[in-house]
Amino acid sequence: MEMPKQCEEYNFLLSCTIRQLHQLYQSRELSPVEVTAYLLRAAEASQPHINSFIRFTPERALAEARRAEAIFMSKAPATLLTGMPYNVKDLINVAHTPTTLACEAYYDNIASEDSAVVERLTAAGAVLMGKTNTSQLAMGPTNEVSSFGPVRNPRNPRHIAGGSSGGSGASVAAGVSTFSIGTDQGGSIRIPSACSGVVGIKPTHGRISYYGTASASHLCDHLGPLTRTVDDNAAVLSCAGGYDPRHKYSLNRPAEDFSRLIGTPLRGMSVLVPLDFCLADTDPLIAKEFLSVLEILRTEGVRIKEAALPDLSDYWTAHQIIFMAGNQYNNRQVIDNHPDALDPETYKRLKAGHVSAEEYYRSVELKDKFEQLFSELMEGCDFMLTPTIPVFPCALGQDHIELNGRNHAIHPMYSRYTWFCNYLGIPALSVPCGMNSDSLPCAVQIIGRWGDEALLYQIGAALEDQLGVLPPPDPANYIKKKKKG
Repeated sequence: MEMPKQCEEYNFLLSCTIRQLHQLYQSRELSPVEVTAYLLRAAEASQPHINSFIRFTPERALAEARRAEAIFMSKAPATLLTGMPYNVKDLINVAHTPTTLACEAYYDNIASEDSAVVERLTAAGAVLMGKTNTSQLAMGPTNEVSSFGPVRNPRNPRHIAGGSSGGSGASVAAGVSTFSIGTDQGGSIRIPSACSGVVGIKPTHGRISYYGTASASHLCDHLGPLTRTVDDNAAVLSCAGGYDPRHKYSLNRPAEDFSRLIGTPLRGMSVLVPLDFCLADTDPLIAKEFLSVLEILRTEGVRIKEAALPDLSDYWTAHQIIFMAGNQYNNRQVIDNHPDALDPETYKRLKAGHVSAEEYYRSVELKDKFEQLFSELMEGCDFMLTPTIPVFPCALGQDHIELNGRNHAIHPMYSRYTWFCNYLGIPALSVPCGMNSDSLPCAVQIIGRWGDEALLYQIGAALEDQLGVLPPPDPANYIKKKKKG
């Protein structure tokens, strides 16, 4: 693909928010058809370098873009998402398209209808570009293990993009989609959001219907958006969320405008900060950025309540048992009939889900005790703050991280601060807060009580105002001009 001179148009789209793009559509300065066609070409050109997509749906995308353009041309009512090119993780059904879970055993798993979340986004006028790469069976925090190859970080392609929604985070950071929908069972939206420097939320359990999405465990499954800014994220969740009787765990609450509190002062709030938990075995620069965020909150009038966390190892084990047992159950045919389709690491983790009924039900029952513990810790506080991940994105192929003179396995490191939000079903928002000298980002995680997404966006937007949105990556990292001749 021959990019425009000095990537000028592309750099503009890289920094354009959903609200800004919507205004340009309304004024007819930009065309949804032209933007969609342009981003499809840019996404295809990025594939050899970041590999964020598994499949494109250009015919559908251009048809939806034409419908969106007709709405703006006729000045008919439009949502903020009308004409916005987006993608979904390849666990999410799209009609007449394979849902592969990045595993060759599912290459012929063609969906007969759209998933509930795609239905809602289509109704809002969004434009589906395709499906993004993921860790095989959504079982890994690095997105290196995939039957379609690893996802690379657009900010530094020698490093991971995080997982398991790595393609979602990388595509948004690279500017080849305005937003993406990922899945999260233990951190799979927030980890890649932190690694690629975008905003990602795991909403309250059931906020977005899981109907038509491949499940790991119904007790841990969450869908959520990844976007460039906090306001964008609130706009997407406002359209994507909603009650769906087809999904047993769908949250039966009225529709909300999740951006309604953005811009409201934080003064008078209280934040719970388990400081030892947040700073132990954490990269020194991430610890420094985290403390800087706490200082911002202080200046905004937020009271800081420090607290020590008890040993969480039993609860972590319970979450892992629920997650692994569900994944093994839902992929049992692959394990029994196509084990050769599984990467050895995926196979090993799936087999770890073979647990007794006693272990499983004990893990489910332990959740009540954990909910009580969390409620007591949060007494008098509006939200909790942690880093999103304790280390920067590692290099591709790296399986351990050395920190403070000790070697740490990557898998538990990346999910240290994220897993318990899935176990409890509470919302958690990841917001970028800095970068290191290798252009790799870090982030903070804002955790709320059940149903508190609007509050999280209020806090996240206030931090974003102070910290600024991370500058976009250099397109030269992942879109190369074709050689002439």
